[in-house]
Amino acid sequence: MSPAPIVVIGGSAGALDPLQEIASNLPRDSQSPVLVGVHIAPDYPSHPSDLLSGSGPLPTRHAQHAERLRPGRIYVALLDQHLLVDTEQ
Repeated sequence: MSPAPIVVIGGSAGALDPLQEIASNLPRDSQSPVLVGVHIAPDYPSHPSDLLSGSGPLPTRHAQHAERLRPGRIYVALLDQHLLVDTEQ
């Protein structure tokens, strides 16, 4: 069986409300990791991972360098950072 696809979502500051709506509707038993990148100034008073955490059934966290993606989790890029995925591992 092949692995589940990776879900990738990107947006800007105006995407925060829609991102919360999307997170609230993700299935609890999702087999896909969800990657989120939001273009917001680094001095923005809140972080997208804080806003998405608790918005839905999936745990949300900032992506960490060299971290293995796990199904059913939301990984958010740090502000002012890119999110790169190595699909060869």
